[in-house]
Amino acid sequence: MKKCVFTMLLCSSMFLLSSCAEDRGNRNPQSLEVQEEGGYTIHNRDKFYAVAMTSTENIWVVGQFGLILHSSDGGRSWQQQKSSTTDDLYAVRFLDNDRGWVVGAFGTIVHTADGGNTWRHQRAGTENHLYAVDFVDGNHGWAVGYYGTVIHTMNGGKTWEDRSTGRDVNLNAVSFIDRHHGWTGGEFGTILHTRDGGAEWSDQTTGLRSIFGIHFSDARQGLAVGLLGTLLATADGGSNWMVQQSGTNNTLFDIVVDGDTAFSVGEKGTIVRTLRGEDGSCLNSIAIPVESKQWLCGIALLPGDKRSLCAVGSRGTILCSADDGFTWLNRGIVLK
Repeated sequence: MKKCVFTMLLCSSMFLLSSCAEDRGNRNPQSLEVQEEGGYTIHNRDKFYAVAMTSTENIWVVGQFGLILHSSDGGRSWQQQKSSTTDDLYAVRFLDNDRGWVVGAFGTIVHTADGGNTWRHQRAGTENHLYAVDFVDGNHGWAVGYYGTVIHTMNGGKTWEDRSTGRDVNLNAVSFIDRHHGWTGGEFGTILHTRDGGAEWSDQTTGLRSIFGIHFSDARQGLAVGLLGTLLATADGGSNWMVQQSGTNNTLFDIVVDGDTAFSVGEKGTIVRTLRGEDGSCLNSIAIPVESKQWLCGIALLPGDKRSLCAVGSRGTILCSADDGFTWLNRGIVLK
């Protein structure tokens, strides 16, 4: 989700345009160092669009101009990995400490099998921007993006097939629970569902505001977030979507779920914790205060007794929590 340079040319199609507006024209920002020694120096001109975690120590962040950062110490220091591209990177998905995929502008897909020591390009078969990616195992994956683009691989990305929806809407998010069942969400409240790995898509359009993040825990339970604090829940696989109270009017860009708890992030430093009931409804949503007013575009969650989380966004913002989101540490630059 997550796009900025070309975003500015496609205001209706890229959901971060308004959130990035404050960063435009800031061509020569002051360099602010986050580490005391070694590694990558994070600057307030850095824009991060997505994050992945495979352990409390291993975190990857992707962003503008082909930037991929890796931390092996829980975000205390960062190393830049060679992505072999200067195109903006909008989404990242890791299955374990070794296998990961990153997608971005102009159909960019890069893959690693060694934790990011080497990244190799994969042929997407499209030059459309790819905004989200999901894999259910080492072979089966999907990426979605501009103008209804959907592509699918059954061999880890060696080849990608066109599974586009034929809909004139940008798709910003994707969530699959197995090789067959998945959902994608995008502009104008569009939510589409497939039961055959993307060969055919059925319409679950909500008629509401644009969707930027979606997550399904199983074949029935799903959540979606979007424009102006939109929060939707379903307990029947998306046949019916219920509007929920998100606790904010700020646009929400991404959502992660573990059990009965969800975390979503958005503009103006918004982080929301949501508790779900057995019927799929959202019992309570609370905005978590953090020391930042920058937009937060991506969030990752690591399940555990005390969930670990990491959220990223504009101006070098990286926030990490090791206590279920109650406290957040600055692992990048936070400009209020």
